[in-house]
Amino acid sequence: MRITCVGGGPAGLYFAMVAKLRDPAREVVVVERNPPGTTYGWGVVYWDSLRHALHRVDAPSAREITARSVTWTGQQLRMGERVVHLGGYGYSIERRQLLDVLQARARQLGVQMRFEETVDDAADVDADVVVAADGHMSALRSRRAEVFGTSIRTGANAYIWLGTSKEFKDFTFGCEPTDAGWLWYHGYQFAKNASTVIVECADATRRGLGLDALDDSAGLEMLADVFRRHLDGAPLRGRRPGQHPARWSHFPTLTNERWYDDRLVLLGDAAHTAHYSIGSGTRLALEDAIALGNALSAPGLDLAGALRRYADERRPEVARWQAEAAASASWFESMDEHLTHGSMDVAHALLRRRHTGAGAAFADIDRSAWDYRLLHATQNPALRQARWLVGAARRRRAAARLR
Repeated sequence: MRITCVGGGPAGLYFAMVAKLRDPAREVVVVERNPPGTTYGWGVVYWDSLRHALHRVDAPSAREITARSVTWTGQQLRMGERVVHLGGYGYSIERRQLLDVLQARARQLGVQMRFEETVDDAADVDADVVVAADGHMSALRSRRAEVFGTSIRTGANAYIWLGTSKEFKDFTFGCEPTDAGWLWYHGYQFAKNASTVIVECADATRRGLGLDALDDSAGLEMLADVFRRHLDGAPLRGRRPGQHPARWSHFPTLTNERWYDDRLVLLGDAAHTAHYSIGSGTRLALEDAIALGNALSAPGLDLAGALRRYADERRPEVARWQAEAAASASWFESMDEHLTHGSMDVAHALLRRRHTGAGAAFADIDRSAWDYRLLHATQNPALRQARWLVGAARRRRAAARLR
C-alpha cells in the first residue's frame, strides 16, 4: 500500500509512524508545505491518558516525548491579587520539540518526508490512500467541502496566542479588569524560561482598548502592562524566529458530516477542531492517527471498510469532546459576567464549565457539595500540600505502569 500524508504536523507524522509500524513494507510519504524547522504556536498540553496511549503504540518516541516535557503540578485562578488553587496536574511540551521527536522517529521507521511542497488536490497524488492532515483550513478538504459536509462555527471571543519567559509552574487562569472590560489568559510552562500565554477577551473589550488598531509591538506592550503582576515584569512575545507574528482571531469550531471520500481521508484539525480551553486538540489528533493506522491494518477489510471503521470509531468520541469544548467556550464567552462573583464561586464554576457551559448558575452553587468543600480545603497550605502529595503518588504510579 502506498500512502501519502499531506501535512507534517503532529497528526500527520504520528499517523505515518503508525502506518510503518503496522506494516514496514508500506511506502509512506509525508508532504509538508513549510521548510524544515518551521512551526506555529508555542507549547501544547496533554495528560496521562495520551501519555499511556503513546507508550502502547510506540514506546521509544513516547519516552523521548516524556523526557522533553514539563510537568505542571497544580492549577490556579488569579483574579487580580486573589489566588484560588484548583489542584490537578498535567504535562506540556514545546511544539517544536514534539515535531523534532516525531520527525526523527518517522525517518528511523522509513517514512519519506518532503518539505516546501504544496498539494491542493488529491487527484494530483499518486497513492492508494491520501491523508488530509493539513489543518483546519485544509485545501484538500475545501475542494470537496460539499461532499464532506463541512461546517464552521466561529466563537464570539477574541484571542491571541503568545509566549513569555515567565515560568508558570501551575497551569494558570489569570484575569485583570480594564476600563473596557476584563482580559484573561490561559498560561502554562512548556520549557525552561518559556510559557504559553493565550490572551482572551470579549471582542468589544478588544476594540474598546484599541487592540484591533495597535501595531504588534504596542499591542504586546499593552497586554504585558495589564498582566504585569502575573508576568513578574517579563515581556510577552508574539512570535519566535521563523514564525509569522501572532494575530487576534476568533476560534473556528469545525465539524464534518463525512470523514472520507474515496481514497481521501481527513485527520486531526482537517476533520475537527475543539476549543483550546480544554486542551484536547493534540490528544484528539494523535488518537485519530492511531485509529486510522490501526483501521488500515485490520485484517479482512478493504480500503472502504477500513476508512469506514476509522470514521465510525472516531466520530462519536470526537463529538463528545467537541460538546465539552463548546460548553467551555460558551462559559468563557460570559466571563465578564462571571467575574462579578466571588473568586471561590468563579473557581468552582470554572472547574465545572465543561458540563454546564454559560448556563452555570452561580446562584445555585451548593457550597456544601463535596467538590466545593474540596476546593475550599485546597486553599489551606497544609491540606494543599497533602493533595499535592496524593497527586505526586498518582504520577509515580502512572509512570511505573509505563516501564
